Amino acid sequence: MRLLFMLFFFSLSISNSFCQEKEGLIRGFCKVSFPEKMWAITHPFVAMKAWRISKQALSVTVQIKNDTLFDGDEDGGQVDAFRHTFWMAKLAQNIHPRKAWKLGLAHEKAGWIAFKKGKNSENSIHDAAAKEMDLRNNKFGIDLGKANKSYNDSRLILEVKKAISEGNVWKIVKNKNMQSLDCEGNIIPKEEYMNKWENKRCIVRSDFSPK
Repeated sequence: MRLLFMLFFFSLSISNSFCQEKEGLIRGFCKVSFPEKMWAITHPFVAMKAWRISKQALSVTVQIKNDTLFDGDEDGGQVDAFRHTFWMAKLAQNIHPRKAWKLGLAHEKAGWIAFKKGKNSENSIHDAAAKEMDLRNNKFGIDLGKANKSYNDSRLILEVKKAISEGNVWKIVKNKNMQSLDCEGNIIPKEEYMNKWENKRCIVRSDFSPK
């Protein structure tokens, strides 16, 4: 317990003292959520590597968003699925899979905190469905990276794209107008899910297309 308190105050101290830095790892540290900061502090020997991989995953995802093979949806869609799957696969290639999984959990905890603070928006919805989707895709990504440590980035990207096309990962079902649907295919009014952690949003396989 004492160690946890020490880590808590150390994290706050770093945030307050160094967050004016403009470059490098310090800047990245300052921009992430508190749960992710705690992960970095408790995993000092791999934190920099994880930060670089995280930046790479975001960069690659920007390119995937423009791929016409996918839905372009960064919040619950195939692009979101790609980001989490590739991120975890790349992490599992380079750090212990258990550490990668814990970083993913920290990221989801940050989503819960954002929800509690009322930070849901049209382009960033935090709820139980989004968390479940992310965790499933994280698990698939970790298994993929762990089983294929020799894959270079190009091969890994192809494998993740293949997984999406074949329905091996998960997304939140929406219609062509990007409206969230329940598992029966009905449009869910925004007021029924925007500020509710448990709601009717539905997770489906990544190759699913609503009728």
